[in-house]
Amino acid sequence: MSYLDKPILSVEEFRKIRDELISKMSDFSHELDNDSELSNITDPQEKEKLEDKKVLAFFNEEYFPIIDKLRGYNLSSIPASEWESFYFYGFDEYIFDLSDTGANIDFSIVREFMAEKYNLKGCNLSNI
Repeated sequence: MSYLDKPILSVEEFRKIRDELISKMSDFSHELDNDSELSNITDPQEKEKLEDKKVLAFFNEEYFPIIDKLRGYNLSSIPASEWESFYFYGFDEYIFDLSDTGANIDFSIVREFMAEKYNLKGCNLSNI
């Protein structure tokens, strides 16, 4: 479906979604740093395995549903500057996909882009 056929997301609504995502990312990072279960593990491999499990659970339950929500909108009216501080993540199990949203993304201001697999076809990209 072309982004022209999707409902237009207002800048105000985008900001709410973006700020929710940033808040969840910050909260999770803090929780992970203070996780007593992780801090009690002495074996580095075991600790890494549990941390990876917790990170993947967070992304599956919190991050990816927000990205999927954004995919349902025409994002072409959102200025590239609004993507500042945004996190772009994707894993083998999840392709970061904003294709056919018409998003205007300036990679010089994106907070972090760590997507092994991604699809940004149909987006207006700059400073790649």
